[in-house]
Amino acid sequence: MSVSAARERRSNAGNKMHAMVEETRAKLQSGEAVDSDEDADYDRGGGAGEMDDIIDSDFTETDSEVERAADDASKEIDALLAKADRKRKRKLAKKQRI
Repeated sequence: MSVSAARERRSNAGNKMHAMVEETRAKLQSGEAVDSDEDADYDRGGGAGEMDDIIDSDFTETDSEVERAADDASKEIDALLAKADRKRKRKLAKKQRI
């Protein structure tokens, strides 16, 4: 059994939360804006000097990145072809010795 289940119910349990909910409900019904000081932390209004977030902007490729990747792939292909050519030449030389 948990500690909270074993103890007596407090007479003021939830009073502050209930009061806050009722206050917010009354503000909403009267048409008053319901804002909190903490809402500013999550405001997406784009304050001074703040850049808008562009979706996937971190993943866009630049021409130099594409060229570098193409060069790397080309070098890797050339190395594999050279290796295969050397292997073929060794097999041919070995056959000629026998």
